[in-house]
Amino acid sequence: MWRAVFKMKLLESFCSFVQWIHLYILNTMSTSDLKNNLHRMVVETDDPVILEQIAAMFAALRDEEVDWWDMISEEEKGKIEIGTVQALEGKVVSWETVQQKARQKIRPE
Repeated sequence: MWRAVFKMKLLESFCSFVQWIHLYILNTMSTSDLKNNLHRMVVETDDPVILEQIAAMFAALRDEEVDWWDMISEEEKGKIEIGTVQALEGKVVSWETVQQKARQKIRPE
């Protein structure tokens, strides 16, 4: 479930970005200029996270299967794995408990 939510949120934010780029292109740049600029940016970056995200965004736009796990950093993967182990060990807090504690902080009696 959370994979689907993450993928949906990623695609929503990317769609907003694409709409902005589309408006920018229509107003200022030819298609060949845009391709040249994109190519230059890809060539100039050495950040594998950025490159993986760009590849995933293109795959999503082409309706290719994208696994969000491949798009997140090693640090994020580690935190998810820790949380999974904690959940399997029963080290969890119910949603009701979280809501109750939040209410107490918002409206202390």
